Amino acid sequence: DRDGLKSVVKKVKYNMLMLNTSEAASGDSYAKLKINNPAQINRLASMVTDWQQDGKLAPAINVVFSELGEDIRESTLSSVYGNEIEWGYYTEPLMLEIIKKSIAEVAFQPTQVITNLEHFTHALDTSKSEYRHVTDFLLLIANFYKVLNSIDSYILNKPIDYIEVYTKEYQRIDFYIRKASLVYKKLRESDISDSLKLDTFWQDINKKYETYLQESNTEWVACLAENKFDFRSIPVKKQYDFYQEYLENSDQKTAVIISDALRYEAGRELLGQLHADTKNQASMDYMLASVPSTTQFGMANLLPNDGIEVKKKDLSIQGISTSNIENRKKILKLKDRDAGAIPFAKFETITQEEARAIFKSKVVYIYHNVIDAAGDDRKTERQCFDAVEKALDELKTIVKKIHSSWNVSRVIITADHGFLYNHLELPEAMYQQYPKIEKSVWLNNRFSVIPGDEDVTGHCFPINQSTKLKSDLQVTIPNAVNRYKRQGAGVHYIHGGASLQELLIPVIISSRKREDIVEKVSFQLLSRDLKIVSGAIKIKILQNEPLSRNIKSRDIVIALYNTANEIISNEINQKFESTSEMPTDRTQEVILNLLSKAGNVSICNLQIFDKTDDPDKLNPLLKDKVINNTLIESDF
Repeated sequence: DRDGLKSVVKKVKYNMLMLNTSEAASGDSYAKLKINNPAQINRLASMVTDWQQDGKLAPAINVVFSELGEDIRESTLSSVYGNEIEWGYYTEPLMLEIIKKSIAEVAFQPTQVITNLEHFTHALDTSKSEYRHVTDFLLLIANFYKVLNSIDSYILNKPIDYIEVYTKEYQRIDFYIRKASLVYKKLRESDISDSLKLDTFWQDINKKYETYLQESNTEWVACLAENKFDFRSIPVKKQYDFYQEYLENSDQKTAVIISDALRYEAGRELLGQLHADTKNQASMDYMLASVPSTTQFGMANLLPNDGIEVKKKDLSIQGISTSNIENRKKILKLKDRDAGAIPFAKFETITQEEARAIFKSKVVYIYHNVIDAAGDDRKTERQCFDAVEKALDELKTIVKKIHSSWNVSRVIITADHGFLYNHLELPEAMYQQYPKIEKSVWLNNRFSVIPGDEDVTGHCFPINQSTKLKSDLQVTIPNAVNRYKRQGAGVHYIHGGASLQELLIPVIISSRKREDIVEKVSFQLLSRDLKIVSGAIKIKILQNEPLSRNIKSRDIVIALYNTANEIISNEINQKFESTSEMPTDRTQEVILNLLSKAGNVSICNLQIFDKTDDPDKLNPLLKDKVINNTLIESDF
């Protein structure tokens, strides 16, 4: 009858939730339902595993547990056991409880939140995309706080110290916020956003991000000011020396892609995407752009030059304006008469033969404008992060095509400048009045360029301190990430100033081998003394190193096998493809559940195979003995 069935389901649900807990807590009001016989628990877990793997019956599990097992309340168990235990089964209400607590704790315990969320990622499926999105969102926010909370002080000694700490650590903060922003857009379209009050949560995160931008760049700009904004004294590569550094002494055919506003953190993501290609070898450097950090100055810097002239509002090299692609081609031809320059959009219409003809030249500049095209328009500036995704996808695709279809062995991807983006409406304190000046050459909400005889307060320095301009003009910039008040200008997406995000730009050098690179990323088990408890085993696997130009991704398949080499558990496909330098980001967790056909297997083997190289599963990369503790305990 229904009551009898409900009694069974309540007992199944409770014991599946508490599968990994040996003893019930004193405050657990459901403790009388706990099954203490290990063999019975093992059979129960195997039955539920078989249920989950049945294509027709699997969708009914959550319905059965939520309707017939409604008396076992996940919120009650969560309040008793907290968020830190590893649950044996994750129902949707339980996931929701963990998510709610994660939101409350993420700013203070990001590492613990990451662990808690990773426990149930294996339970998420495509039919519950909102749970997947909110989990991805919270993992990004947890990583954001993890880096942010590790910063003791923004006060460093020299400009090079700020550059090194930004390229190694701080840039990850910008990366996590950008990626979280994209996931948050998806969340806003679902009902879960309102129920979790994610709008308020997201506002708080952006306030933290704004504080980080303000405080870090206040100290960075102050350090530049102490050094009189003399970029020549900073021991890093400068954008105005790009041609000399990367092209002048090279004998390789090279395509140079200049992606407008591709900032450093986005370049790091692109590098990882290029590493996924087994034939690709890519490395990454960085350069310091000029102030003003605008397209006009950046594009001029990237051309061969022994100095840049300025006349009114036009920049020129050897008397040729740098303002459009045709003129830039003329300047390139001064160094190499066969050099070429082409807009990226041209590749959408030309044939294979026409493209190959273009790349017969030793040097070809390709101008790609996706990010800045969206960001610099006030109507679309809030779409700049979407534009970054589009830009990376286009760049990854074109790099592969340039190598494989158009026979160019070397591709360089760089940018004219980076950008700042603030999601929130800016407080009045972040706006400054322009310095009192009689006249100006350029006016922007992040800088002004004025004659050298003007006397102003604030950050003001000769323009030739950060550029190769042959001029006595001066540059003024507002404090840190502030904006000058300017009618009609965009305020969320900006560039032109001296923040780390605007000035540090990537230089990715991609090359291609004729044969596949055979070295794949290695891995190791972090779990030792492998034992099955309650019909399941949890295994942590570390990808030993991040992907790089010489180490490529690996696909594995992992399962448990009996002594007759028959599979007796669910089979899991895993991919090692992390480019992170943090070991925690490269650690993956899998849970293998014994199938009912495992019978009374007391000892079995964990086997891991390379999915691509060994599809028939003949030569395991790893084979480890596993003891079934459930059966051993039941014998006593």
